Amino acid sequence: HNPEQKAALIFGMGDGDASCCRPCIAGKSLPATEYHSFVRDEVVRRLGLAGFSLSSFVSIDRDEVFLKIGLDSDGQNIRVLAQKFQYQMPIRREAYAGFDPNNPGRKDEFG
Repeated sequence: HNPEQKAALIFGMGDGDASCCRPCIAGKSLPATEYHSFVRDEVVRRLGLAGFSLSSFVSIDRDEVFLKIGLDSDGQNIRVLAQKFQYQMPIRREAYAGFDPNNPGRKDEFG
């Protein structure tokens, strides 16, 4: 694979169309550092567009860049993702003392 084909695979363009990547790589062979930089920048851009909060910092040795990715714990995006992936919050059983897990209503209302 050339860099353009790899970019198409990474960014989900199943038809092999990497037109969004062409301004950067333009069919030429890139050194690995430039390719990694391109991929990193594109991932960061897409995560930002998806509503993630992002911050980065360089390692003490200055040979690695760390990216912190987060979501507002009370924000809409985390709720959408939790619903999409059917994530269930672990909550103590006492919180459900008045509810029947097989019935969406309360026990005292539905027996």
